[in-house]
Amino acid sequence: MHRFASTLRQIDDLPAVDALVVSGDLADHGLAEEYVSFFAHLPSRVPTLVVAGNHDLSEPLSDALATAGMSPRLNGVLQLAGLTIVGLDSHIDGRDDGLLSAATLDFAREEISAAPGPVVLVLHHPPVPIGHHVVDEHFALANPEDLELLIRESPGVIAVFTGHVHAAFTAMFAGVPILGSPGIVSTMRLGSRTN
Repeated sequence: MHRFASTLRQIDDLPAVDALVVSGDLADHGLAEEYVSFFAHLPSRVPTLVVAGNHDLSEPLSDALATAGMSPRLNGVLQLAGLTIVGLDSHIDGRDDGLLSAATLDFAREEISAAPGPVVLVLHHPPVPIGHHVVDEHFALANPEDLELLIRESPGVIAVFTGHVHAAFTAMFAGVPILGSPGIVSTMRLGSRTN
């Protein structure tokens, strides 16, 4: 929690921050007290959007969102001047792999069609291989083809932000850039070691 709190304190030193986007793993074990601590550290003056990660659990996260005065839905949207950020829930309670459900994809289509300008999608699980055999085989998004179809039918989508692999990376997917955020508390070296 020390690294997380220290990172958030840096926001106060920046001249202007339009939003804070957290791409999953708000908690380590999905415990209510972990969410209380997480939301207590968020800067109140910065609009924030969070999505669930594989370490999160739906019910305690929904409760914590409501307690923090945010929508308890695990899919969310953040409207900024000239940009819509749509958070998509790809987590499955108790599992490391991910899935974009039909309800989540419907939510995305509705928000994209209502957006007045460009859209950035945020989800926890990257839809592309990231170059680590364990992650790519066991921790992946199960239906990247559904996300690809969503993006290709939605010209307003300009980028995808992800988390999950605890390492920064960039890639192209369905004609738009993907930006993967590093972990704050722990990191992972990309690239597999084989025997």
